[in-house]
Amino acid sequence: MATNWASILPKLSKSSKKIIIFGLISLKFIFLIIPVNIVINCNIIHFNTKLCFLFLQFEKKYLHLLDGKLYIIMKETVLGEIYNALTPVEVKSLDKYLKSSNWRQSETIVRCHDYFYNLWRQSEIEKGTKSELYAYIYPQEKLVDTKLRFTQNRLLKAIQEWKLVLENEKENPFTVKIWKDFLIEKQLRKNIQLNINKAIAQDTSSDIRFLSHFFDAQENSFFEFKFKKNYKEQFKTIIEVMNQSEYFADLVFIKNYCSLISFSKIYKSESFELPIAKLNFIKEKYLKTSKIEFQVYLTLLEMLEKGQEADYYEFKRLFFDNLDLWIDEEKLALINYLVNYTIQKSNAGNAAFIDERFEIYKFIEAKGVFESNNFVSLRTINNVMLVAIRKKEMDWAHHFLNKYIHALSEEERDTCACFNYARIYFEQKKYKESLRELLKVDFSQDPFYATNAKLLLLKNYVVLNEFEAFESLCVSFKEFIKSNKIIAENYKSAYLNFIKYTRKIFNATKSQRKKLKEMIQENKSLVEKGWLLEICE
Repeated sequence: MATNWASILPKLSKSSKKIIIFGLISLKFIFLIIPVNIVINCNIIHFNTKLCFLFLQFEKKYLHLLDGKLYIIMKETVLGEIYNALTPVEVKSLDKYLKSSNWRQSETIVRCHDYFYNLWRQSEIEKGTKSELYAYIYPQEKLVDTKLRFTQNRLLKAIQEWKLVLENEKENPFTVKIWKDFLIEKQLRKNIQLNINKAIAQDTSSDIRFLSHFFDAQENSFFEFKFKKNYKEQFKTIIEVMNQSEYFADLVFIKNYCSLISFSKIYKSESFELPIAKLNFIKEKYLKTSKIEFQVYLTLLEMLEKGQEADYYEFKRLFFDNLDLWIDEEKLALINYLVNYTIQKSNAGNAAFIDERFEIYKFIEAKGVFESNNFVSLRTINNVMLVAIRKKEMDWAHHFLNKYIHALSEEERDTCACFNYARIYFEQKKYKESLRELLKVDFSQDPFYATNAKLLLLKNYVVLNEFEAFESLCVSFKEFIKSNKIIAENYKSAYLNFIKYTRKIFNATKSQRKKLKEMIQENKSLVEKGWLLEICE
């Protein structure tokens, strides 16, 4: 007797439907792939082809009863992933391109885009489904999987075109190279001559600029050999091609060597050999170079290798004197090298580097670096505010927070603002105002707030002499630290020690506090040591 799937499937629970769907997807994959892999065994191929056919028939007839929304989530598709990653400016640019280029003539492609665009505007890409997408593009039609895949692939092609057009408008060296190759292939003398010595766009990274010089040297060499026939100039152009290729390769090597040193410090347990011989050869070659890019990266390399303050200051000078030479992404990477060095120094007990880090932040803020794309993040704001508040630069801190808080997403903005205003008020001894702001902080939003906001909350309870609230938070905070799997063990120890000493200080007499002060001074695993010593007085 045949199974009545039409009556059984709708009655299943949501979890049971999911299990069946994932099982069907797995079987479909196996049946489609195995015949390709075992071509020799004709019987098996025939058998699997039959199974695949039966599966597809089942899928076509009964899949809608399993709830199509569980079957394909748009966020997990190639297009869903792309739209989910696009910025507001990029999505608007794509929308404009599709509706003004030749793609506007394809109603199905535009409707497919509109479906994703509408989901994106509502921040609901994850709610999109395969069946809803098909119904939006082809109203009143039954879902045909191959037809939908074809439409999605065409939209993907349109997005690729949009990106290439966008990069060509920016004079991306790689899209420019395609044009130059076309001119050389067609031997178009006047067009080639027009391109030679044309200024290279500055909004590219340093290594790509050198790659562009290499492309230009190739074009120039072709021009000399094809049209001029001057053997001396031809010889020079060959040498120039070789030199430019070396500049590009050597700079890429140095930049990646800097990354390798930083990476090796994080993953110390991994053993690998650094290409020191190659590095020493490059260092010697560019010892007296006038090329700023090499000067900056070689000085950075010295700082990373030796850790000397003289190398830090020289790297900082060269970099800041030529700040406009770098694109935003590379600028951010170089700033991070500076900031990380100051953090290492201040963590090692050199308080002067807290001042140094604040000077970096002040300089790059005055230069408008924080206004660059993707520069401001939640972490950036919290780090800058920490240093400014430690320096007692409250007016500057207020100005910075008010100016850049709007660069964060709406869900991050409120908690970040409340936490940092609470920091400012605490330092200004406005403890009730600080407490009021802290109670608005969403501790679940980020592990940073779950620890640092609670830490500040404890400090407020101490100075306000709120014993019951203090004790309650000590217990819950201690359990949170112990059970947290994200916080590293050394940080756990530092937080737990803070809770321990704060509790002792809260109930201590004057003579007991003197002894506690000595214990705190000796303890090397402790956050907020300066504040604890201060309240021991």
